[in-house]
Amino acid sequence: TFLLMHAIVKKFQTGEKPNTSAELSHELGIPIRLVRDIIYDLMEASLLVEAATDSLKENAYLPAFDINQISVGLLYERLEMSGDDRIMAEQSKHLKIFAGIQQSLYDAIMNSPANKLLKDL
Repeated sequence: TFLLMHAIVKKFQTGEKPNTSAELSHELGIPIRLVRDIIYDLMEASLLVEAATDSLKENAYLPAFDINQISVGLLYERLEMSGDDRIMAEQSKHLKIFAGIQQSLYDAIMNSPANKLLKDL
């Protein structure tokens, strides 16, 4: 997921035309089905948007907002902290434990020197 988002951000940063899922699959050596699943997750997390291409059959993908805000921590937040607990009908002891662990991981990532902007990697 991070590798794919990084590739999309770098293309955008250099002003190159955005990649389609097939192009991303080829360039990154990731199976097309996995690329499409990752793109779906990134779009659900409001990190990517579709862009029209010359082909009516396939879209390309762009960052959904300013690449100067897209960091490792933001990706983690959008992908891992996005309300998985909403699917559970009631608060449970285990849910609270895992939510605390998830929050601790998020805090560690956000405060880490490794929390860099994707465009700078």
